[in-house]
Amino acid sequence: MFQLEDVTRDTLEDFILLEALPEAPSEINRFMNISTHFSNLLSSNVAEEPHACEECINKLKIFMNNSFKGAEEEYRDYKHFLNQLKMESFKQNIKDLKKQLKDLLFEEETLKLELNMLKEKEEEINSKVEEQIKINEEFTKIKLKYSKKSSKYINYSHTLEEEIIGLKNQISYNRDRKNQIDKRNIFEATFRIWHDHDYGTINGFRLGYIPSSPVEWTEVNTAWGQISLLLFSIANKLDFQFKNLRLVPNGNNSYIEMEGAKKEILPLFGSGNFRYRWDSQFDKGMVAFLDCLGQLKKSKKGEYLAPFPYTVYEGRLREDSSGISHSIKIQFNSAEHWTKSLKFLLTNLKWALVSLSYLNRKPEKCFE
Repeated sequence: MFQLEDVTRDTLEDFILLEALPEAPSEINRFMNISTHFSNLLSSNVAEEPHACEECINKLKIFMNNSFKGAEEEYRDYKHFLNQLKMESFKQNIKDLKKQLKDLLFEEETLKLELNMLKEKEEEINSKVEEQIKINEEFTKIKLKYSKKSSKYINYSHTLEEEIIGLKNQISYNRDRKNQIDKRNIFEATFRIWHDHDYGTINGFRLGYIPSSPVEWTEVNTAWGQISLLLFSIANKLDFQFKNLRLVPNGNNSYIEMEGAKKEILPLFGSGNFRYRWDSQFDKGMVAFLDCLGQLKKSKKGEYLAPFPYTVYEGRLREDSSGISHSIKIQFNSAEHWTKSLKFLLTNLKWALVSLSYLNRKPEKCFE
C-alpha cells in the first residue's frame, strides 16, 4: 500500500511546478490541487516535471497525516456508534424475544390445558363409544332373538287370520241360515200338517179311522203324540199355562194329567178293534185335549192366534159356515165323523202354526 512517507526528498526534487498556485488558496483547495497533481504523477498520466518544493511536500504530509488521524478518529467513532447501535438493537431484540417467548410459553400452557381437556373428552367419548358398541351388540342379539320370535308370531298371526276368515265365513253362513230358518218358521218345518184323502195327517202320520182304508193304532197313536207335542210347543211359545190340566207329550204314549183333589191320567192313545172299542178314558183324553186348545184360544195370549175355522166347544168342533159339528169322541160316533173331527182339529192347529210364523218375526208380541 502506498504511504506518504515513501515519497523522498530526491523524488520530490525531480518534480517541477509548471505554473504558480493561485493566490491565497484555501487549505482544502491547495490540498485538492496537490492531491490531484500527485495522483497524476503516481499514475504516470503526466510527463515528468521539475521537482516540487519541499515546503509543499511537508505541508502535504502534515495535512495528510492530520486528515488520516481525523479519519481514524471518525472511523473509531462510527465503529463505536455502530457497535452501540448493534447492542441496542440486540437488547431490543432480546426484550422482544423474551416477550414473544413468554407469550409462546403462555400459549403453550393454554394449548396443553386444551390438549388435556381434549384428551379427557376423547377418553370420555371413547368410553361412551365402547359402551354404545356393547349396547348395539346386545341390541343386535336381542333384535335377532325377537326377529325369530316375530317371524314365528307372524306365521301364527297369518294362521289365526285364516282361521278368523274361516270363522267369519262360517258365521256369515250360519247367520244366513238362521235368517232362512227364521223366515221359514221352525214350527211349520217341524210339524207338517196336510191331508191324505179323507185323513188329516201330521208329519205323514194319518189320524182317524176309515173302514175302507183302515189305519193301525200305532200310526194313530204316533199322530196323537205329534199333535200333543205341537200344542205343548205352542203353549210354551206363548208362555201359557193350562188350567187344571197338564199336557205330557210322550210319543205314541202321550197323555193329559188332570190336576186337583183327584188326579187322573187321561191317555191320548188307543188299542184294539175300533168297532168294539168302548174305552171312555181315551175319549176323556181327547175331550181334555180339545179343552186345552179351547183354553189357549180364549185366553189373552190366544188373541195373537188367527181365528180358527172350526169352533171348539164341549168336546166338539163346529164348522161355522154350515153349522155342522162333529164329536171328538169315539163312543156313539161313526168312524167317518170321528175322522172328520180329527181333520178339523188338525186344520185349527195348522192356522195356529201360520199365526206363529208372524209371532216368530215379532216375538215381543207374545209378552205384551
